[in-house]
Amino acid sequence: MNFEKNDEGCIRFTNTSGINFDMWSLILKRLNWLGYGMPDEDSVKEYFDKGTFLQQDQSIEVLKLFGEMHDSEKYSDAQIKRDNNIARKHFGLTDNIDCAGYLLINGDMLNFSYDGYKRTEDHRAIAYPLGISTEDCASAGLIQFVGYGNIRLLGRGFELCKPPTQAQRKRLAELIRKTEDLYVDISNYEGHVVKEFSYPIPTPGTVFRDIDEYFADIQI
Repeated sequence: MNFEKNDEGCIRFTNTSGINFDMWSLILKRLNWLGYGMPDEDSVKEYFDKGTFLQQDQSIEVLKLFGEMHDSEKYSDAQIKRDNNIARKHFGLTDNIDCAGYLLINGDMLNFSYDGYKRTEDHRAIAYPLGISTEDCASAGLIQFVGYGNIRLLGRGFELCKPPTQAQRKRLAELIRKTEDLYVDISNYEGHVVKEFSYPIPTPGTVFRDIDEYFADIQI
């Protein structure tokens, strides 16, 4: 997929290959939210394939969408390392996945349990030690923390924003093997779920294949 931008910030696509149906659906929703009344995904693709510059408001929304989902520079490595270390010190670590609130990039799990048997702390508590304001959005902290590449553990499932690391996969395999009716949410940098998977009887191979295929399909 390739596009170019003019001086007014409007973009036009010179190649739309690599944009899958799920992404076209998201673009369709964004354009219709602006009031353009596009009938379906095929009409959006046809519009983009014409190679004409999009309107400025359309360009802004499309760029926001791609940036939210794929902007690897959204947070610096230094910021992620600093905040993950702060979270480790504040919450402590656990080896019990039932007690964990988040699975960090390196495979560590934050202890979100008071009783040592199950998670009792709300995921939104991550905002306090990191100094993230929740005035405008109560979930701002968890959205940002997942945006770092950490994974939110949800009992029968998990939420992620980036492909899991090898260290994370080892921990997730434990959850997958012990859980029936598992669900996986993939969210963007604004915390909106953009893809959902569900598995009555999951296996690590099936779950990781679906996740990897999703991220491979939407690479820019």
